[in-house]
Amino acid sequence: MLPLCCRQEPWVLQSASGDQPHPPAGVATTAEANAAAGLIQHDPNWPAALPAHPTNLVLARAVNQRAPQRLTQAVPRWLPRPGRKSLAVLLPGELRSLERSRAWLEALRQRADLFICTTAAYAEEARSLRPAGLAVVEQHSALVAAEADLPAGSVRQWHKLAVCLELMRQQEARRGRLYRQVLKLRSDYFVLQPQTLLRELSALTHNPNAGLIGASDKVFAGSRDRMLLFEGFWQSLAGQFLDLEQKRWPINVTQILAGDDSAKWFGFGFPQRLVGRPTTVAELRRRLNQGGPELGRALAAPWQPHEPLHTLCPNQPRFSSEVAFARFLNVNAIPMRETPALRGFLYSDRC
Repeated sequence: MLPLCCRQEPWVLQSASGDQPHPPAGVATTAEANAAAGLIQHDPNWPAALPAHPTNLVLARAVNQRAPQRLTQAVPRWLPRPGRKSLAVLLPGELRSLERSRAWLEALRQRADLFICTTAAYAEEARSLRPAGLAVVEQHSALVAAEADLPAGSVRQWHKLAVCLELMRQQEARRGRLYRQVLKLRSDYFVLQPQTLLRELSALTHNPNAGLIGASDKVFAGSRDRMLLFEGFWQSLAGQFLDLEQKRWPINVTQILAGDDSAKWFGFGFPQRLVGRPTTVAELRRRLNQGGPELGRALAAPWQPHEPLHTLCPNQPRFSSEVAFARFLNVNAIPMRETPALRGFLYSDRC
């Protein structure tokens, strides 16, 4: 096992993060990851070995905990394509660690239009990216009022995402053409191997049954129509998604089994009488799969009042953004899968 200083909380790494016995395709096996991460503990020249493990997510996580400044963001060599861009990239929130991701965002801008909603503290950085649309909250009284009344600080990111989508719509009206794919990013997110991103986004457009790709609510992408559903998400949070632990929600098992563990559906409360008390995500998924249509109907039907629930995420009774995101996907029957192009994590020293 990796040293504790190199690991995140177990519930975080339960998802499709590579820190599991059977990681996603393209991620090093546990044995390979442990051997590579051992360099950090025992070899003073370990930075020289990093290029030999460019797709090892667990090793990269270990570096992020020990020496995040050693991480180098890969930058695909994309040339501008003639014609109008079909990809919209949304950057809602504070532009932390921007200099680390600037070259990556500039590469994206060769093929995409950027739309940013941020605060006044990051206005200069936002303008330096030459976005197609920019909104600074403090410069618009309506945006200031909207954020002042939000019931939890973490809801602000979803309000800013809605603003980015509105900026995208305005640009579509100006240019007379819709975008085909939409990607939500963060400037403080390290992307392990983004070279295949454009190909994976294009595949979404050609698959009418495709859902989202990404890493929980941090970074995710989908077709334009799928992503526009999040335009009203922030407004629904107060009435539907706050105080999640006090509510008894129907669960769409089909949506869960159609995707993987990149969205934290395992943070839902499951009736113990139906699923027991599994200790891992893999075990819970196995029970859902083996339960078949009968279990699916039971989880979608009204549950017994005040019955014990089981969850694999820490109790955050007021608002857990990642669980609310997964719940929104579940209610709307949108599957989500992790993808090599968006595999990564937040910088440990982001500022």
